[in-house]
Amino acid sequence: MKTCSYLLALSLVTSCCLAADYCVTVGGGYSRSGNQVSIERNVAFQQSVLASLTGGPPSLDVFFSDGAGQGADVVYRDPAATEAHPSALYLYARIFSDDDSYAIRYRNHQLTGIAGPSHPKLLELRLRTLARKVGPGDRLLFYATAHGGKAEQEPGRRGRRRRRGAESEEQAQEPPFNEFNTTLYFWDRKTVAASEFEAMLDRLPPDVPVILVMVQCYSGGFSHVIFDEANAQKGLSPHLRCGFFSQVHDRPAAGCTPDVEEADYQEYSSFFWAALGGVTRAGEPVTDADYDGNGRVSFAEAHAYAVLQSDTIDIPIRTTGAFLRAIDRPQGHPEPRFEGKLSELSRTARSDQWAILLGLPGKIGLGVDATMQDVRNAQWRLRREQRNAQRELSRAARDTLEARRNLRERVKEMWPDIEDGRNRYTRELVSDHADEFIEQVESLPEYEAYLCAEDIRQQKDRLADHLRCQEIKALRLLRTCQNILLADDLPNVASLEVLKRYEQMRDLEEGYLVNSPGEDVLGARR
Repeated sequence: MKTCSYLLALSLVTSCCLAADYCVTVGGGYSRSGNQVSIERNVAFQQSVLASLTGGPPSLDVFFSDGAGQGADVVYRDPAATEAHPSALYLYARIFSDDDSYAIRYRNHQLTGIAGPSHPKLLELRLRTLARKVGPGDRLLFYATAHGGKAEQEPGRRGRRRRRGAESEEQAQEPPFNEFNTTLYFWDRKTVAASEFEAMLDRLPPDVPVILVMVQCYSGGFSHVIFDEANAQKGLSPHLRCGFFSQVHDRPAAGCTPDVEEADYQEYSSFFWAALGGVTRAGEPVTDADYDGNGRVSFAEAHAYAVLQSDTIDIPIRTTGAFLRAIDRPQGHPEPRFEGKLSELSRTARSDQWAILLGLPGKIGLGVDATMQDVRNAQWRLRREQRNAQRELSRAARDTLEARRNLRERVKEMWPDIEDGRNRYTRELVSDHADEFIEQVESLPEYEAYLCAEDIRQQKDRLADHLRCQEIKALRLLRTCQNILLADDLPNVASLEVLKRYEQMRDLEEGYLVNSPGEDVLGARR
């Protein structure tokens, strides 16, 4: 029987009290060169999921790139570029520049219903406005699809032991570096750190729960907004929050691409929103994300679906996992260790966790009787294989660069002024003399050597990428097992207050975007 907290009960109020749902989305790159079309399509996909679940335009504030500006702020790769331009231009690009540079284009974003540009002050203003508007039973869903950065040491802190004007050793000691204080990038290279975002959220009433979905690089640092100043050393925030994050705090995330084919997107939120909405970006139904069989898909189940289905470098996390790893453990009570079969964890695993334990082992070559040590061994093996593959890839890349350099020099001998792609001679060559240029280049032995080297490099690259993703699956599996063990051990190491907050957070994670007929987005009653 799940523990139902007072805060969660407020979010599911009965008809005597009408609750409202609020959704805020921040999206876009730090500039147009970093505003890949996939980020734009992430926002569009979220909009479509919310609209399908509410039966109309969702109540959603979107702050994206330059807002209503008419400039070309989205970068994409034109799939028709090869057909739209002479193949001589493609051949020229392969020899003298990046292979796909000829296909890169810019356009204005195509999103509708934009509240404004992606700017920290506008986000803060919106949260201030909501703070005056929301009441008990309301909830906020915040989605960030953008870029992010690592936590940064404050200037001058490194190596400095004593602050000016400090009267005691305690005052003189610098506060420890918070590695979870990662950053979210906004348009025009503005940034907001996790601690700053936590302060923004503090403006909301404590009885208004917040659900976060964040997919930027190093997004896991924002899982610590459950603590004051996003710092576990300062204790739990009185505000109830939960969140789902594409990546741990110290790794870059997958997903930002100028490619326009959405069916190929593998980033975390593609699977998260697909599970909640019941349909993929390509329009295919999602029928296997309801792991407890109750006919609905919770946030936690959508997270598990992404963990199981995404084939990327991401290690997705949620706030309960961050909570379990951050709380202080009594002296003499180490973290629990488990060496048995994964199947033995079914006693205390939640249904979404059990789905991961059932689904991931087979993806990394393990059987149904796999043990924790089997998973560790698989992870170590895959890491060794990946490192070997990476070394082979490095050698292949050097061979490709050498072959390309040889080809470039040979082509320059034949056409001395061709290297400058901006000059008239080059433009005429790849237009008026395109057929001659193609025929002569393709007849060169240096061109054949380059193609061979590039083919080998691509094979090595695919292998290294596959092994990297396989190791990540093992790490996802290990993390899930550790979360189960830590949660099972929590009553032995935590106070009743801490245990209650964990249960509140877990229940919020296991909530629904739409509970049943008569309820709006985030599960609030009409």
